[in-house]
Amino acid sequence: TCGSTTLMYSTGTITDYSIQFGHPGGPSFQSSATVGTDPNGFLLTTPAIQGSINTLTSSSAPGATCLSNLVAPYYGNTSVSHSGIAVEGTPYTINGTASDGANPPTVYPNANVTVDWGDGSTPETFNAASDGTWSRTHTYTDDPGPGSSIEYEIEVTAANAAEPRITNVVVENADPVFTDMSYSPATPEVGDEVLVTFDFGDLGVLDTLTLDVDWGDGSPDSTLPLAAASTTATLPHSYLNALLITETSHDYTVTATLTDKDGGVGEFEGVVTVKPILPPESTIVLKNSNGSTYAPGSWTKWDVEVTISTNDTGHPPISTSYGVDNIPCGQSWPLGDFCTNYLAPFSITTDGAHTLTVYSRDSRATEYPHFIPVKIDKTAAQVVIQPPVLPAGQGGYYRMGQFPVMAKVLANDISGINSLSCTVNGSSVPLSGVVGMGTTAVSADLEIEAQGNAVLVECEAINGAYITGAGPDSAATKTLKIDATPPVVQVTGVTNGGSYAQGSYTPGCSTTDALSGVATQATLSLTGGNGSGAGSVTATCAGGTDVAGNVAPAVSATFNVTCATSLTYRGTVNVKQGTIVYKPTVTVTLGINPTTCAVTSATLSSSTNAPGSIQVVTATNWKPPVSSVANQWLFTMKTQNATTGGVYINSAYRALDGTSSLTVKLLNDRNQLYLKLTGMAPVGVGTTKVAIEAEA
Repeated sequence: TCGSTTLMYSTGTITDYSIQFGHPGGPSFQSSATVGTDPNGFLLTTPAIQGSINTLTSSSAPGATCLSNLVAPYYGNTSVSHSGIAVEGTPYTINGTASDGANPPTVYPNANVTVDWGDGSTPETFNAASDGTWSRTHTYTDDPGPGSSIEYEIEVTAANAAEPRITNVVVENADPVFTDMSYSPATPEVGDEVLVTFDFGDLGVLDTLTLDVDWGDGSPDSTLPLAAASTTATLPHSYLNALLITETSHDYTVTATLTDKDGGVGEFEGVVTVKPILPPESTIVLKNSNGSTYAPGSWTKWDVEVTISTNDTGHPPISTSYGVDNIPCGQSWPLGDFCTNYLAPFSITTDGAHTLTVYSRDSRATEYPHFIPVKIDKTAAQVVIQPPVLPAGQGGYYRMGQFPVMAKVLANDISGINSLSCTVNGSSVPLSGVVGMGTTAVSADLEIEAQGNAVLVECEAINGAYITGAGPDSAATKTLKIDATPPVVQVTGVTNGGSYAQGSYTPGCSTTDALSGVATQATLSLTGGNGSGAGSVTATCAGGTDVAGNVAPAVSATFNVTCATSLTYRGTVNVKQGTIVYKPTVTVTLGINPTTCAVTSATLSSSTNAPGSIQVVTATNWKPPVSSVANQWLFTMKTQNATTGGVYINSAYRALDGTSSLTVKLLNDRNQLYLKLTGMAPVGVGTTKVAIEAEA
């Protein structure tokens, strides 16, 4: 209205408006036009409408004053700018510029602006800035709800516009947020009630909440409904896990979940540290019986004394149980069955690897068992020297072919063998083929190269207890007789390469043995030379043995044998005639070839010292040799003046009469000559040999 002039408009569809202008008593004009909208949805003035306005204002009806105040109406009263999405509990800002919406727009400075936020809150009215710009912030306290698609409709009216500008905003839910977790008491024990407090917040102050807590110990979750705008909650819980007595403490991870009525979720993880119900603590003191401290698990040669003490937990009664090699005692924990109640110190005395079980308990808890290894070895290591089995017939000696003597050395001990060494006659001898060193049984090979009637073998083993400075060691000895050297055999009476006249030497054998002694003397054999024993002769000594059974090698000496030019043999022959015995002398003289030792001639004569004595018949003295190889000759002899009873020679033969002839065979073996009497009437049986000892 300008004075009495009224500007009116009527609404139709968004593209069809009929606008009538006029004033009372004056002409009126109606203009219909299709109008558009600006980008914000506000109506825009069109040339048709503006032309109607121009026609009206040019009529003579209105006064100048009125005409000057008459302005064209506008429908795009302000622009509105915002993100379109708000979060509950969080300030949300929109802004715009008051103008006519034309292009270019006319700005309305200090225009009044009214904003209706669409959530039932009181609309806000304020003035734009001098440049027409304005801004406003609002906090939506709640979203429409989970899964809702409802939007809040914001209406903005500026500069008394006939119609507000309308825009929509979607308000989203804000998730609840945890800020802290705390609990009391600060150091809870198993079984204590723990009060756990959660601090949190939700920007949606109208949202009710539900708190769910997983305590991290396998127990059921706890659930607590909370009123809107709640910021803290406290829940009780007791940790009852008995296995915690084996630990110093245990951390439980607590997981809290906070859900608001619109489905927003907040999560938090915290830790509650719970101390076990600590049982009594056993203090175990182990000492060797010599007063030194025993180190558990080590070997000792002493009895081990056990002393146990227990701290006072303030929860009587307090008791201590123990067992030695008592498996049920440890298995029955924490009941204490099969164990021995400790009252006073006791000792472990038997050899072997033991397990000492100890634990204490009070009225609330039982200590986890102590399993303590105790190893006692009061017995020396056993060492055995095993030489090879000795065959019979060797006089207790090892001989050639069994040398060096290979002995087996064995050592065993419950604490293990850590060292094994041997000496032979006091000198160290290395071992070979060592097996099992460091274990309870060790074997090794020992090579013995010494000889003697009393070879002393000593072997020493050091067991595990000794190595740790506590236990004994052991030694074994064995005395052996070892003779691997054959006897010493020599040819005696001659030297190798020497020269001897026949009959001037006597070869022989010497057998000696410095260890086991001579069992069999070597025997002599002569080889070489001619049929008469002259020339190169070899004397060999062989077959000598000692008590151990070693056989001496044969030894020989080769020498030259020569002969004298003659040999004379002289002896007597007993001749009996009647009761009278006559002993005529018989002389044999041999001519000798000095090179071959062959007899070249032979003469025999006898003395006549009594009637009936044997005489050589000179005329028939010499006869050629019957056998030159055997050096045999025949001599014809006879008795003289024999009586009727005859003459008996050596009481074995007698002549038939005093004039009978007899034949004597001369046998020459270079040592003695024998007169073999033949052709005489035998008195006894056999043949009489009359020995004639060599004179020269």
